[in-house]
Amino acid sequence: MKILHTGDWHLGCSLGSEKRFEEFDALLEHLVSVLREEEIGAVIIAGDVFDSHLPPNRAAEQYYRFLLQAARAGVTNIIVTGGNHDSAAYLEAPREILKYLSVHVFANASADCSQMVVELKNQDGSTAALVGAVPYLHERDLLVVEGGQSGMERESALRHAVLAYYRRMAETLEEINASVPHIVTGHLFVTEKQEKNDSWIGTLMSIAAAEFPGSVDYLALGHLHDAHTLKTDGKTCIRYSGAPLNVSFRELEVPKSLTVIDTDDMANIREIPLPSFQDMRLLKGSRQEIEKELEALCREDHPVWCSVENTGDYEPGLSEMLNTLIRGSSVKILFCRNRSDNPAVLGRLPEERHLADLAPAEVFKLLLKEHDISGDEADELLEAFKKIETSLCEDED
Repeated sequence: MKILHTGDWHLGCSLGSEKRFEEFDALLEHLVSVLREEEIGAVIIAGDVFDSHLPPNRAAEQYYRFLLQAARAGVTNIIVTGGNHDSAAYLEAPREILKYLSVHVFANASADCSQMVVELKNQDGSTAALVGAVPYLHERDLLVVEGGQSGMERESALRHAVLAYYRRMAETLEEINASVPHIVTGHLFVTEKQEKNDSWIGTLMSIAAAEFPGSVDYLALGHLHDAHTLKTDGKTCIRYSGAPLNVSFRELEVPKSLTVIDTDDMANIREIPLPSFQDMRLLKGSRQEIEKELEALCREDHPVWCSVENTGDYEPGLSEMLNTLIRGSSVKILFCRNRSDNPAVLGRLPEERHLADLAPAEVFKLLLKEHDISGDEADELLEAFKKIETSLCEDED
């Protein structure tokens, strides 16, 4: 059986002031065509189906339409897991109805791992593989936070709890059927080596690839938007499918693709390149250089979205000036950054980062730095901020 591994769709997301519904329509239609051409038997969507906890109605329509079209294309099982951007309650609300389409939705992790297992069957009724569908693991599902814990102690406890869950899942799959391929999903930050990481991604720290159970054949990951395979010493293939669309201009240089695995040959992993469904350009340089590029794009006369960054001398009224230049064309400037506009502010931002790209915790760290708050006081304030942020996310669920 051939299985398509994808994730991080972020349906409903916008880019600046631009909605992206037409772009997602084109993407999902292309995905359905791939399912037919490749004769895909099962699909794994590894988290972040939607961009927000309460997505626009049109985004929900796109999701349900894809599920129906995938079933009509011959897909016998679709496994959807929740990511940190998804509302567990929203994603799981229609799960009982979706079972009639052989769509299995897992947004909350059950303590009983056997409840999270999907058996994929070949046309002859034999078992092709077992899938342990692990969603984004919320801290509240794994730990009882104790008062007085330091940030390091809490991070260590969470990491051990996450790995313990994956070990239980691997053991469960072995108990059910040890003779077929085992696939486990995940939505978290995995690195090839253990790294000290003082800023959580979502609410999870980094975990080293070697720490996962070696009995798993394929770890289907979501969360990081660049498609790549992590090197491991064992048989386990750990793979990020990547996001199929550029969620920001920073992803323009990252090739987009889908991943196909075959249960008859788990070592045979193929990438199917994805086309671009919206021309996007990142323009950097002096005002004169940017103007020349914009004039050339205007002559091409097709829809282009641009992010502009002036790396030359500060130009007053740069945005108005450039928008006047492209008026009447199919070119749109979604972001315009006068890099030398405010060196004090820009010096606090990491290179190539915009405020909209930063996670809330990262913004809070910049504020702490701006107010010269460091050491234990900064750690305590950051810890309090993370608890408030987690509580707000739980309330939204």
